[in-house]
Amino acid sequence: MANLPISGLTASATNLAAADVLPVVQTTGVGPVKMTGVQLGAGLLSATIPIGSGPFLTRRGAANVQLGAADAAAPVAQTLSVQSVVAGTTNTAGTNFTIAGSQGTGTGAGGSLIFQVAPAGSSGSAQNALATVMSIYASSALVLQNHSDTGAVLSAGSSFSRTLQIGGSTFGNNGFLAVRDYGIIVTRGHGYYCWENGGNNPGTGTIDLILARRAAASLQLGAADAAAPVAQTFGVQSVVAGTTNTAGTNFTIAGSQSTGTGAGGSLIFQVAPAGSSGSAQNALATALTINSAGTISANLSGFNVQNNASSPYLIEGTRLIGRSGATISLCDNAYWQTLAFHTNNAVSLALDATGSVRVAKALTVATLPGTPATGMIARVTDALTPVVGSTVTAGGSAQALVWYNGANWTVTGV
Repeated sequence: MANLPISGLTASATNLAAADVLPVVQTTGVGPVKMTGVQLGAGLLSATIPIGSGPFLTRRGAANVQLGAADAAAPVAQTLSVQSVVAGTTNTAGTNFTIAGSQGTGTGAGGSLIFQVAPAGSSGSAQNALATVMSIYASSALVLQNHSDTGAVLSAGSSFSRTLQIGGSTFGNNGFLAVRDYGIIVTRGHGYYCWENGGNNPGTGTIDLILARRAAASLQLGAADAAAPVAQTFGVQSVVAGTTNTAGTNFTIAGSQSTGTGAGGSLIFQVAPAGSSGSAQNALATALTINSAGTISANLSGFNVQNNASSPYLIEGTRLIGRSGATISLCDNAYWQTLAFHTNNAVSLALDATGSVRVAKALTVATLPGTPATGMIARVTDALTPVVGSTVTAGGSAQALVWYNGANWTVTGV
């Protein structure tokens, strides 16, 4: 066939043979695209089209163009690139490579950019199926997937602005972990923050430290409750071994701060006392409270307090016990000034710095204990002519120190 202008060609048997090769000139770029009459008559995407002497464009399926020749036993690796700056051109930036998704109209979202690979399958000669590994959505979300499950979702806009989500096909859909803007890290309600003992190779060790969500505003050290819970320790940085005579640092546990006349939050320590026989979880009970005024309130019926196994004293329940005949010293916060014992929010007995004992609570003869125990001592203020050794009687205005001898309240001092 003679050379004809492209504009004058028609696909008919009179002027085009099936094997004839036509130069189809590109409107941009360099070099022609060569097509035979068969390729031209069947349409651009109906066959393999060589570009110069190099790569091929092939019709893979409906609306599906393949870079390279038809599938083969030994496929050739392909590269898709754009024009670069020629060598010898000094300090010149390369140009952009834009891959554009399908545009929508109005409220219709634009098409996504989807990247697929074919994971290895079971042994055989069947072609392995393609699976999506990365998608870029019109919402500006970037989704990374591990073949059958989502690995990560990254967003640059919408209601999940500047967010990296691990897991889930879209934001808010079965994600495992998300890093939001301002550095906020969010995990599922039943998710954990874990550490393992595998050194520098994550996934090779055993998880042995876990932080978990117990409930709203409740952080748990350790995994979910189990039949055999693992003891946990919460500590602070210490002086490394080999450093001579170096003091450890402080460990501060701070309560919630208030403003103005509002009291600060208390520090509350709770334990779970044993209950009745059964499998129900025993309830927590407050054992120690330190309020914002510095007052320590302890429920001494539920635990023992001691320095160590060789301590000279022990607080057990409501008792203060000295070990092996040890002397227990009680003093006020100013050391050896006045030690006062209170009942019903009032001083009943006081011991001052000189060693004097004072019965501070004043009674009348009528208000002396009605069922006294032998040896009780009290002070009355309405004794009638009290005489040491005599039974006290009411009706006067004299002060008297009395004791109960097993039968009567007897005057011991006036």
